[in-house]
Order: sequence, then C-alpha cells, then structure tokens
Amino acid sequence: MDNNSNNGLKLIFTIGVIVGIVGVVLFAMNQPSKAPTTTSTMSTGSVMKMDKAGVFANYSPEALTKTEGHKNILFFSATWCPTCQATNKDIQANLDKIDSKLHILSVDYDTNTDLRSKYGVTMQHTFVVIDSSGNLVKKTNGLGTVSAINAYSFE
Repeated sequence: MDNNSNNGLKLIFTIGVIVGIVGVVLFAMNQPSKAPTTTSTMSTGSVMKMDKAGVFANYSPEALTKTEGHKNILFFSATWCPTCQATNKDIQANLDKIDSKLHILSVDYDTNTDLRSKYGVTMQHTFVVIDSSGNLVKKTNGLGTVSAINAYSFE
C-alpha cells in the first residue's frame, strides 16, 4: 500500500469517527428529559394547588403575605439534592393531602442566602415553620412526605 492510500484511509476513518460523535451528541440532545419535576419550574410565587387542600408554592415575599391565617413552612431545597427532589415529588403527587391550614413555600437553597442566614439554615432539605410575622417557630431536616410535613407543622 502506498502512502496516498494510507492517508486516504486515515481521512475516511477520521471523518467516520467525527460523524459518529456528532450523531451521538445530536441523539442525546433530542431525548426528553427524565429529570424529576422540581419547584424551580414554577414561576415565583405561583400556587401549585389551592382548593380544599393547602398550598404548595415558590417562596416570595408576596406569596408569604397571602398566607395569613395559615401555618407556614419553608422548604429549603436544591435542584441538585436527591433527597429534596424525592420530597418534592411526594409533595406534588399528594397536593390534595396538604393540610388545608398549611402553606408549604419552596425556597431555593442556592439563591436565597438571606433567608438561609435569617433562619440559621446550613443545609438543603431543611423545613422551617414560621409564624405570621415571619419569625422562626421551629426547624428540622429530613421530612420526606406530605404526611410527615403535616404532622411536624402542627405538633
């Protein structure tokens, strides 16, 4: 085999590899996301559920003002936290089981550093019960279900 034939085969091989890589990347980009739905997809202060059940919404000062007469619990969560996402999934699957007197407000752990500081939150997946003036009543970590959140909020 002469040198020109070798160069031609190398060129064809290189082009084949590049086309294969581009194909894999394009295929992966066109696959639907299998990531769990998170509260970060809600617009700020939007209400996820509000009938006879309680409320699950993103935290905002405006959302907090709409909670008068209800128990308020702040759920500090992060999109990268698997425990937070499991809890978020349970909440979304059981919106109708949120106590009618309870407002669960989801707080983005990564961006709401002022709230983290105010309530002494040092890790994601923290739940903070606050009074109508926004003062800390109690806090905990590890509530994983709507029933656990309901029970903790009213104990």
